Amino acid sequence: MVHGMMIMVMSDGTLESDQEPRVAVSVLKARALGLVEQVHRTGVPLLVTKRGRPIVRLVPVEPPASLRGSVRFLVSEADLLMPIDEPWEAEQS
Repeated sequence: MVHGMMIMVMSDGTLESDQEPRVAVSVLKARALGLVEQVHRTGVPLLVTKRGRPIVRLVPVEPPASLRGSVRFLVSEADLLMPIDEPWEAEQS
């Protein structure tokens, strides 16, 4: 225990604790693709350390917000589809 926190070094070099998962930057360098996939799959951030000190956090991307309901029409659908009584340039050949 270190300051009331249990830390276990796993066989792959990652650190597991009762807090946020951590990994040394040297392990991240060697296993980046697998660790990035793990964060993507689990949604659990990974704290990257250098000499035991946190330097960066790898976090999953938030899904984009839905655009449903974000558009408001200022005219009715009938007005929107009504002919405009003006010739289009494409019709003037």
